[in-house]
Amino acid sequence: MIPKVNETYHYFDDGKITLSRRDDVIIKDVIPFKDIDEETLTEWENENCPWLYNPETDFFIKGHLIESKEDVTFVRTLDKGWFSLGWWAGRLDIDGSLNERLTKTQICPVCHGEGEVQQTDIDWDDCRRCDGTGEIHT
Repeated sequence: MIPKVNETYHYFDDGKITLSRRDDVIIKDVIPFKDIDEETLTEWENENCPWLYNPETDFFIKGHLIESKEDVTFVRTLDKGWFSLGWWAGRLDIDGSLNERLTKTQICPVCHGEGEVQQTDIDWDDCRRCDGTGEIHT
C-alpha cells in the first residue's frame, strides 16, 4: 500500500508498537524514486540497517509528525512496509493493523504477560494473567 497525501496515519517511534511510542503523521508528499532530491537519496543510502530497509524503494514518503512536530521520510522495508530514516525512525501504519493490535493486546508491565484490553486506557488490574498483582493465574 502507498499512503495518500494529506491523510493521517499512525506512526510508531523506533518501530515499537506501544502507546507511548505512537504519534500521528500527516503525509505531505509521495515522491517516486526517480524524482527524489540528492540530499534525501544520500540519507537513505547512508542508513546502515540492512536488516530493516529494502535495498530498493519505489517511493519516498514525506510526512510530518503531529505531536513530535518533526518532518520524516519513509522508505520501503524488507517486508514491504514503510520505516522512516534518521533520528525519528519509525514504522508507518498505513492499514491500521498495528494500532488495532496495540488496542487489543498489551504487555502487562507487572507480569510481562499479555493482557486483553478493550480500549487504549489500560487498567492493569484487568490483566487476565495477573490482575495487576504480578501473581500468575494458572
